[in-house]
Amino acid sequence: MFSFNYILNDIKNNIDYRIDNIHRTIDNLYYEYILNLLEEEKNEILEEILRNILKIILCDVETTVRRSAQKVLQNAEGDTNLMLKRAKGLQSLGKMILQKVN
Repeated sequence: MFSFNYILNDIKNNIDYRIDNIHRTIDNLYYEYILNLLEEEKNEILEEILRNILKIILCDVETTVRRSAQKVLQNAEGDTNLMLKRAKGLQSLGKMILQKVN
């Protein structure tokens, strides 16, 4: 009975990682799968890809804004009025972003 590691090493050693082989494999997959799709199927796939890209972008923007807001509110140096002004500014920024999104 073969060990799992032996099988994995055998597979790893037999894979051709040269760039020309990778390109050839991608081309073969393209011709095998993409060219045989109907236009409607291609459009559905493209729409799904674009939706996922948009989700990634929105997540990145949300994370960036959240981190920036935390830094802005943490660096008020104990000044309550300054912190309140910054919080109101962030609230206004959030409203503007939501208006543009909707």
